[in-house]
Amino acid sequence: MLLSEIASGYSVVPILYHKYRRDNYSLMPWYDVKLYAGDRLIVLATSSSLQRIEWGEMLPRQWSVQIEKALTTNAVMYGAEEIVLITGCSLATARQWMNNLPGVLPIPLYKHQAQRLVRALTKIQVLANVIFIV
Repeated sequence: MLLSEIASGYSVVPILYHKYRRDNYSLMPWYDVKLYAGDRLIVLATSSSLQRIEWGEMLPRQWSVQIEKALTTNAVMYGAEEIVLITGCSLATARQWMNNLPGVLPIPLYKHQAQRLVRALTKIQVLANVIFIV
């Protein structure tokens, strides 16, 4: 899972990240970090967030990104890379989506994830919007 999914899904703030079997720690880690079994994460959380973690109940993903068009040919390639970094999907899948525009990404996201993806896509000249899904 991506750190951004854990942060948004449980409403916690990541403070310290330690990769399994490594000596290095990351203070205030990047949200693009992918977590694996055995990794350690220290977070700031409310009691309700801690209960959700204990029960394994993440908040629902109710947002997606509608991509209208890429304004340059490089934007298609870079857009796929941004989709991979922020959503965690495979590069082949992201390239397929970017080559079939316009469209809505079929991956449900958390609001902050979707907003971050739209900001990243806008920077590389891809027209995109956050949309609410039910």
